[in-house]
Amino acid sequence: MFDVGATTGSFPDRRRKPWAGPRERRATPAAGPRERRAGARTGGLRDGSIHVEALDMAAGRIHRAEWARLASRAAEANPFFEPDFILPAARQLVASRRPTVLVARKRIDGRMRMIGALPLAPVGRFGALAPARAWRNPLAPLGAPLLDRDYAVEAFSAFLTWVGVQHPLGNALALHMTPRTGPVAKAIRQAASTRAVDCVELDDTARAALHAGADLDQMMSSRRRRMLARLRRRLAKTGVVSTRVTTGAAVEDDMDAFFELEGSGWKGRRGTALASSIRTLALARAFLRNLSKENRCTIVWLDFDGAPIAGAVVIHAGATSFYWKIAFDERFAAYSPGMQLMLDASRMMLADPDFTLADSCSTPGSGGIEAIWKGRRRVADLLIGKPGLGFAVTTEIETARRGLRAGAKGVYRKVAGMMGR
Repeated sequence: MFDVGATTGSFPDRRRKPWAGPRERRATPAAGPRERRAGARTGGLRDGSIHVEALDMAAGRIHRAEWARLASRAAEANPFFEPDFILPAARQLVASRRPTVLVARKRIDGRMRMIGALPLAPVGRFGALAPARAWRNPLAPLGAPLLDRDYAVEAFSAFLTWVGVQHPLGNALALHMTPRTGPVAKAIRQAASTRAVDCVELDDTARAALHAGADLDQMMSSRRRRMLARLRRRLAKTGVVSTRVTTGAAVEDDMDAFFELEGSGWKGRRGTALASSIRTLALARAFLRNLSKENRCTIVWLDFDGAPIAGAVVIHAGATSFYWKIAFDERFAAYSPGMQLMLDASRMMLADPDFTLADSCSTPGSGGIEAIWKGRRRVADLLIGKPGLGFAVTTEIETARRGLRAGAKGVYRKVAGMMGR
């Protein structure tokens, strides 16, 4: 499908492939009436024709298929709020820290259909005094709620009604890393306007992105383009350089090689590699295994003499791709293997006729990726609530919390730098 120099393989064509992981090979019995009743539902209410309730993870597993169907109809893709990510993430947490899933349903063609889903963090110490918060995880770089493309405004408006009832004093909903433009942002603003509530942006950042139709040669400076080409030729003089793509069920076989490659470098030394923690490793394994069943993830490799020297995990959700994780062999750092791989992966994505956007999942200021991808995706943390003294106080508290957190991070970086000298 793609021809990028010595590249072999291609990005997935989204066709379903049969596969079962070690834990899934044993048949799971269907949930009986008693098991279905065991799944807790809290705070159910009706907002016009829409029913809203919060499901615990047991109930979330029961409604997994319906939740996944909503994700396929979502106005904006967010694989990190799908059951393939949330359910295995919750299994790594103690019960008190597990999220609940706020769901909205509407009767359509005689049947109740899920039109919205938003994982919520557990209620904190201040209970109803605090805002309801979207659940977040360090491995989830996006916090956009899943909203049915045909009922996005209705679904989010119903969420705001639920928040007003369940959090009467805080009366606010806090979202994180939500796109500032696009259908979800439009639905949030429209729902807030309809309900006469405020929508405050607490943080606004822009991270690198690749948009369909981009010209890589135009985006990179001529100096950088020549430098990367020269380094590639120099590497090719010492061995065979090639790019390959792992898709479908083969992802299970190759994911361990990626975890090992990532852990061998600076991420492993800093303790931020996926394999640095049993919990993050288990989550990553389950997440990629789930996605591989539907051919929704790929691992792109840069090989030298048949051995990987760089790898990138790319998650696919509809026409959007997420450049989730990248790793490289530091012994080849002089040849910029990470950037070489990114160039090849970018050409592959741009050659896909269904491709529209790739999110870098990076933090602002990531020089390497921003030097190649000149597009930007703006995301913001939002606080949405009813105007008044309570909301004003909540906004001030949120602003102060972020200031303290930023200050603490600054002190940590300085101390870490001093200790590293």
